[in-house]
Amino acid sequence: MISDSQLNTIALTFGFASIILILVYHAISTNINNLQHKKKVQ
Repeated sequence: MISDSQLNTIALTFGFASIILILVYHAISTNINNLQHKKKVQ
């Protein structure tokens, strides 16, 4: 059976990973929107 410390480690790992994925997604989507906007202006 899984111990409390192992469960804590797993939960923290998935939490940090999800935050990093959200930040990466936000950065990519913002850059794509900026590039599309610049192409429309030109």
